[in-house]
Amino acid sequence: MLVHLDEQLNTKNRPQENFGREFLELYAIGKGPQTSPEDYTNFTEQDVKAATRVLSGFGTPQQNPALTDPETGMLMGEIKGNGALATQHDADPKTFSDKFQNTVIEPNEVIDSSAPKEAVMDELQPLADMIFDQVETARHICRKLYRFFVYYHITEKIENDIITPLAQTFIKYSLYWNSCLAARAFLMRIMPLKRMITKGP
Repeated sequence: MLVHLDEQLNTKNRPQENFGREFLELYAIGKGPQTSPEDYTNFTEQDVKAATRVLSGFGTPQQNPALTDPETGMLMGEIKGNGALATQHDADPKTFSDKFQNTVIEPNEVIDSSAPKEAVMDELQPLADMIFDQVETARHICRKLYRFFVYYHITEKIENDIITPLAQTFIKYSLYWNSCLAARAFLMRIMPLKRMITKGP
């Protein structure tokens, strides 16, 4: 994502919105029908800009074991800056729209107008929690999984009878365990649907 969605170019003085926009639109909550030039039902242009600012100041990682994610074993983005300070990260408060309950995300410490690198990392979890706490995020992900595993077309009946209950299952397990278990619970419910649709009555 740092390379292909230009996130490495996203700095406080030159925001690059590609990753922030695609994260919301494709990988999380989805747009929904556009209701005005800057409102997409599920998020707004204000939210794209705020998410972009939260995600500012990351660079392409070097082969540094210290930057490896302990859960996935993958290299993480490297926070650009001077010593312990993230000088290319936007350290000002980021205010989201009413789609996200006017949430404000900001570093817990600022030194000479820059946030410490650790404080920048601490902004990421509130961003993820804010987005994935929305019911529409669960619905959007469940629609994607349904289209992949079952069928591409989702009718109003499928939305009401299948997607909505599956989204509640996803939320339930996400809250108490983690996203992997939520996905497993989803698949355990959806695979019988696929067999039923494939085999027919």
